[in-house]
Amino acid sequence: MLYIISVFLTENMRQEKVIKEEEVEIYQYGIQITMANLINLLGILVIGVLLKTLMFIILFYCVFSSLRIFCGGYHAKSFQNCFLWTMLIFSGNSIASRIIDVSPWLSIVISVLLITFIIIKVPIKNEFRPLNREEQKKFKQYGLIVCCFWTIVSFVFIKKAIMTVAFLAKITVLVLMLTAEDTKFLK
Repeated sequence: MLYIISVFLTENMRQEKVIKEEEVEIYQYGIQITMANLINLLGILVIGVLLKTLMFIILFYCVFSSLRIFCGGYHAKSFQNCFLWTMLIFSGNSIASRIIDVSPWLSIVISVLLITFIIIKVPIKNEFRPLNREEQKKFKQYGLIVCCFWTIVSFVFIKKAIMTVAFLAKITVLVLMLTAEDTKFLK
């Protein structure tokens, strides 16, 4: 469905000479990604409303997304699988946030594990987003900065809710990094 819509839109853009023929595939992919992200975001917000954890979902989205963009990790092979995994991750973490009690020490341990993994392995290679050496170095630096930022924020505010959000987001990013096809730790 996303493909059909993107073809329709890019064909109209090409006919109106808004884009060149050689740009059609790039625009199709960009439109598909944008629509998939909007659908995922809408699904995430619906989960937050249904589970009555909208504030958690919004905070988790901020922490998780800011880490994930630089650290990488598992990527689903289709938009449908991406949507399903995203809904599972957000609903699972939303439910977990009501059950677990995160201690500051456990939060520190997870932060140290994630920082160590970022130093060793980030960014996780992604066939859809190849990075040159300089970009890899920047992603590693940004991943470390973002991880340290959220660790500091969770301790400065010393609110269980923020610590839980940061803890669950870091655990999720670690799991996605460890399950990435290219990660040699599991092979």
